[in-house]
Amino acid sequence: DSITSQQNDQLVRRLFTVDAASGLAKGESVPSAVRYLTSATLTTTIILYTPTNIYPPLLELEYGAIALDGGTEDAEDAAAALGDAHLPSRFVAKYTMELDETLRVITIVFVIALVLWGLGWLMQMYLWMRRNQRQQIDGTFLLKAVSQLCRVFSDVFFWYVFGGCGWMYTLFKNQDEVFVMMPPDSALHPFRAILCCAFGAKCLHVVDMVWSQAHHDVFFVDWEQPRGQQADEQLPN
Repeated sequence: DSITSQQNDQLVRRLFTVDAASGLAKGESVPSAVRYLTSATLTTTIILYTPTNIYPPLLELEYGAIALDGGTEDAEDAAAALGDAHLPSRFVAKYTMELDETLRVITIVFVIALVLWGLGWLMQMYLWMRRNQRQQIDGTFLLKAVSQLCRVFSDVFFWYVFGGCGWMYTLFKNQDEVFVMMPPDSALHPFRAILCCAFGAKCLHVVDMVWSQAHHDVFFVDWEQPRGQQADEQLPN
């Protein structure tokens, strides 16, 4: 999925399911191993501004190898013997689209979310310092700053992820003609990372909130007046 691995790909027009010729050593007629097809993935990508058209489908192949113990005379017999065995293989068809424009919009909204995160954290710290004017910059202050940072991060990026998912879901479900495809699994890694970070940040804030409330001193003040005094005030002169 990385750019480096894509640059090392080899594009071919032919494929094979069982290959015994590549396992032949020099001067031998029987291969030591046979390669076979383990996975085939057919990816179809629609064109961005002409969604009724598609790019040429891309077939990605993965091969495995199995060692031979002998018992065959040549490569063809080895391939035929391996063809009768039940080897694990799978075929997957994927349909996707170009995500350049979508990623550009998501990146812009992500930058806006970062700005809101910073402004929201500064506002929360300002309000907290107004309520605690005698608070000094110590360990408690730093813990509270981290707690508020986690709180604002989880709130802002929860709505960021929720809005992005709702936008894609609405476009995907309300289309009459197919022009929006679900992104591939590799494009979901940032989404999973942000979701996990937001969940972890909210858990840290909840722990700090529970600890803070558990260590508060509660004072109960009785504002009720003495009953004898109330009875004297109600008597007529």
